[in-house]
Amino acid sequence: IDEAKSDLDRAMALALDSSTPAVASANAQTVTTASFTPPAGAVLYAIAMHGCNSQASNRASTITDSAGLTWTPQVSTPLGPSPAPNGSLVRLWTATVITSAAMTVTSTITANGFNGSTLRVLVYTGADPAAPVDGSAVGGSVNAVVSQSITTTIYGTIPWIANADWTPGAAPTAASGTTADTT
Repeated sequence: IDEAKSDLDRAMALALDSSTPAVASANAQTVTTASFTPPAGAVLYAIAMHGCNSQASNRASTITDSAGLTWTPQVSTPLGPSPAPNGSLVRLWTATVITSAAMTVTSTITANGFNGSTLRVLVYTGADPAAPVDGSAVGGSVNAVVSQSITTTIYGTIPWIANADWTPGAAPTAASGTTADTT
């Protein structure tokens, strides 16, 4: 019997791996995750958020790791009031794990008026290392009101929205059918 299978049927399911480290935060320009051991072939998604009071042109962030992976910047956005956002810098980076080994990931920002750093590294199996990100959108708001939406175009996509609040407001509430990772 010849069974035809679609690409979707043959593809490995996209899943968050249990090796995903806890969120790392520091009141410093550099923040490093705890040691974790991702499986070979996994795609790492590093979401780095750095609070600062400098304009977008006066700040830059980098990401490195102890395993020597190649990191690709996917999305970078200054967050803050328009027209000159000066509240935070959020960047999404990806890297593919070649060999499973214990490692740490570090994010560093160079900025004036620095206020703190958070690094969330997500380990996904089943992601396409050639095209790990389907698309991106950048938004912002003022007056402590955050409202964001995202539309995906590829079946099985897992959307993420990063929110930085430079005022000590309450954590945002996730919409029905979504999960908030409020760290």
